[in-house]
Amino acid sequence: MNWADSRTGLSHEFWLRAMGWLCAALADIYELSPCDETGEQLSQLLDALSGCQMDNGMFRQLPARNDIEGNYCETSGTLLYAYGALKSSRLGITGSEIRRSGEKAFTAVNDGFISMSDSGTPVLHNVCLMAGLGGAAGRDGSAQYYLSEPKVENDAKGIAPYLMAYAEMLKP
Repeated sequence: MNWADSRTGLSHEFWLRAMGWLCAALADIYELSPCDETGEQLSQLLDALSGCQMDNGMFRQLPARNDIEGNYCETSGTLLYAYGALKSSRLGITGSEIRRSGEKAFTAVNDGFISMSDSGTPVLHNVCLMAGLGGAAGRDGSAQYYLSEPKVENDAKGIAPYLMAYAEMLKP
């Protein structure tokens, strides 16, 4: 594929929502069918991602690339991380440090990226509309590509993770 490194076969970049969905999927799979390998993969992923968490609790569109101008706080991936972190802690995969990180991520979205419209409807901001690899022109996996995708409000790809993370926040 045009986006893959010719030597490793890997993408040159990784974007937050993809990592967030992986966290969520591993947590859900573990809950349905507990397996040490799945739990370990999730624990390692959450630990690695937590190192990319900003002081305010958010994660950037390209989590490992703080050096790139325009790399913004993205809400859907932050919420998916929060969901995976909260659920993994509840299931006993990870400890209280990862739970606190998930709580911090959820709170950061609530405090900084939700506003009320003139009609009194909550508005979730900074949701990446789309991103993917291959197929459509320009989907080359570059940092410039990931940062060029439009940011939208109240997209289902942000609202669903918000509801998922909120449900985990309510569980002991």
